[in-house]
Amino acid sequence: MKYIAILFIGFFILSSAEAQWTSGSGIWGGNYFSIFAFDSVSLVAPSCNGIYRKTNGNPEWEQTSGVDFYHDFCKVDSVLISEALNAGYRSFDYGKTWQLLDSDKFVWDIVSTGRNLFASDDDSLYKSSDYGDSWNNITLNTGLNYNQMMSLFAWDTVLVLNSPDDSILMISKDEGETWDSLSMTGIPFLNWGDLGKVYYKDSCIWISTYLGVFRLFEDQSQWEGIDTSVIYNQVFDFHEFRDTLYASFRSKCYYYNPVNSCWISISSGLNNDMAYNLDNWYDTLFLGTEFGLYKLNNDTHSWIKWDDGFNMMDVRKLFTYDNLLYAVTSYNEYVFKSLDNGENFIPVDSSAINTANQMIMTDSLYYIASDYGFNVSEDGGLTWHLYNEGLDNSIVNQIAISNSFYFAATDKGLFRTFTHPIIWERIDIGIQYEAAQNLSVNNSIVIFSAIISPVNHLLLRSYNFGYSFDPLCIDPECTAMTVKYFEPFYYAYKNTDTMYCSSQGAVEWNIIKLPDSIESGSTVRFTAENNVLVLWWNEFMGKIPFIAVTDNYGKTWTYYQEGLPYTYNSSRVHFVEINKTRLIASSYHNGFWYRDDVITDIKTPEVQNADKISVYPNPFRDQITIKCDNINVYKILIKIYDNQGRVVLQQSFNDLNSLTNMKLDNIAPGVYFINLISGENVYSAKIIKK
Repeated sequence: MKYIAILFIGFFILSSAEAQWTSGSGIWGGNYFSIFAFDSVSLVAPSCNGIYRKTNGNPEWEQTSGVDFYHDFCKVDSVLISEALNAGYRSFDYGKTWQLLDSDKFVWDIVSTGRNLFASDDDSLYKSSDYGDSWNNITLNTGLNYNQMMSLFAWDTVLVLNSPDDSILMISKDEGETWDSLSMTGIPFLNWGDLGKVYYKDSCIWISTYLGVFRLFEDQSQWEGIDTSVIYNQVFDFHEFRDTLYASFRSKCYYYNPVNSCWISISSGLNNDMAYNLDNWYDTLFLGTEFGLYKLNNDTHSWIKWDDGFNMMDVRKLFTYDNLLYAVTSYNEYVFKSLDNGENFIPVDSSAINTANQMIMTDSLYYIASDYGFNVSEDGGLTWHLYNEGLDNSIVNQIAISNSFYFAATDKGLFRTFTHPIIWERIDIGIQYEAAQNLSVNNSIVIFSAIISPVNHLLLRSYNFGYSFDPLCIDPECTAMTVKYFEPFYYAYKNTDTMYCSSQGAVEWNIIKLPDSIESGSTVRFTAENNVLVLWWNEFMGKIPFIAVTDNYGKTWTYYQEGLPYTYNSSRVHFVEINKTRLIASSYHNGFWYRDDVITDIKTPEVQNADKISVYPNPFRDQITIKCDNINVYKILIKIYDNQGRVVLQQSFNDLNSLTNMKLDNIAPGVYFINLISGENVYSAKIIKK
């Protein structure tokens, strides 16, 4: 037997991470290179990251297991075969699970006549009649040298073989027993890669080359070009549907009109996507493209986007505010908008958003930092205006907004402007520096990294809106760090060994113990909401997704990557975001996912340190007076909850004197709980409004 090479408060409690991730719907994008209909049982649609399937009567797509990449599909009886990364896989359960076929060599192609499998490697041609368990060598009677990679195509009992290095086409009508050479007259010399697809129908062979589509009747000796002025490059796929021959090609699709011997375009609705594989399922023609799946409307002969819950897009950027989300997908080609925190999306047209490096949204204005400068929208993101005066054509990496200023970290330094008018000035920090990054602003405190040289970064801090800066040394070595402010804390990250947290105006820093599972040298990113910190790593190859969450400054970590779709070769997590009480994640080409069980139990605050905070009058009508004893902090965060644990008011104060009076005339009568957050301590009291 020979085997062939087929080849945010502290009252939130973290859950045990047993619940599953949920996919947002209505958003599409990603590489659906192929689509294969397996009888009436299942429809298989793979991407560069693996294989997904849909079964008859099931509205949801499911990710299969056992194979990461694919090349093409065929079947023998009820066994589905995939050639992926020059290895062979087979499935006995309609594509749900896959197993690797035993192999020891490189495989170029694998096809099926419906009864037998045929495969070619770099020096041989093989046949299997037992679903790939054993293989027999096929001897060609044409004298072809076995030193070229051979492309195979099959229909019923017919096989066509192409040896590009010798520009040879051969055909077998008896499943490889005997072979005849085909005429090469009338078609261009076929070097390696010149031949696209071959299709056989009614004793007529169709081939696509870089110079167009050609056809050969077996009773003729010369190929004829078929409307080569229309299809002037390789066809990705031929497919017959309703007695009509279709061809997919780049951003177009055609069908052949035999009356006029010409190709007719049916590309309406394709959105310039790269068109790949065609197949029909339940009297509908489907098309896999670079950025989505389409189905053909038989009445209008136009294409309709049809991902139908197939969540395989690549979300590169996510911008959130309250329940509003913007998602930029598929190499910045498409932007989607959600009004329900990611449960449902609609596509939107915004060239400004898909070029954004950062986006800040408020109730009245939206702001964007991009390679083109600083953008502002006054109508909820419908239209945008550039305000670049003084920026000196800088690429804006990050922006931040304080009470009195806008700040922009650019490739030419740190810039500042008063809110009105928007005219930028470069901030002089007293030393020569080339660029600014890692910008963090909280009221009068400004922290950023000054790029002195490609290998020398200096972390600087200002307490007076950037009018003067001092070096910020967080660890003993004063090494460069990434500093981010997530109210009410600052976080500083150096590498996979060290992370710091500060609540004292970025003065005192405490070490956060990172998870033991973080591998040295991994690219770790982080986000936070109140005292909930989330870490994930942004790696392409060889690692499972990693998402770790803590609400006690690293004393314990909970992991939430289980159930998030990924493949071994493409396990990158692009982003993780906490929006309200929802954890959102996107893994590379595996979609947009969210879950609400990470921060689930919002308990009624209990009174802590009651001797340090007093509130009067209580009950009250319109305002309260807060008195604090023995609390010495730089900044205080006040949060007021209703009796269901919902935040009804949140406000920050920089000093204790400003805490004397708080107006609460806009909240309804009832029982409330007030929290005063001071560093890592929480002081609470119960209040009642008449």
